Amino acid sequence: MGLKIQSRSERKLFQKIHEVKPYCTGKVMNVYVTPSTYVYEWEPLFSVMNGDGKITEVYLGVSGIIKDIKVTVGEHVFHNTILANIEDDMKLSGSD
Repeated sequence: MGLKIQSRSERKLFQKIHEVKPYCTGKVMNVYVTPSTYVYEWEPLFSVMNGDGKITEVYLGVSGIIKDIKVTVGEHVFHNTILANIEDDMKLSGSD
C-alpha cells in the first residue's frame, strides 16, 4: 500500500478552520457578518478601502460558521491580517 502525500492546495481545501484575510492593505469599511452566523461560498464578509480609495470586497470560497471576528470598522489592516475565522461545514457544492 502506498502512502499518498497531499499537496499544499489539497491540504488547504480540506482544512476545517479557514482564516479570512484581505486582498490589500487598507481600512476596514464594513463588517457584514457576526460571530456564529452561517455564511455561503463567495459571500461578501468585509470591505476594505485601499490607499487609492478603491473598495474591495473580501470573501472566501467556503461555507460555514463564523467562529470569530478579529477586526472592527475603521481599523487599518494589512494583506496578511486575519480578519476572521470560518469553520468549514465541509459540504461540497458546485455552480454553473
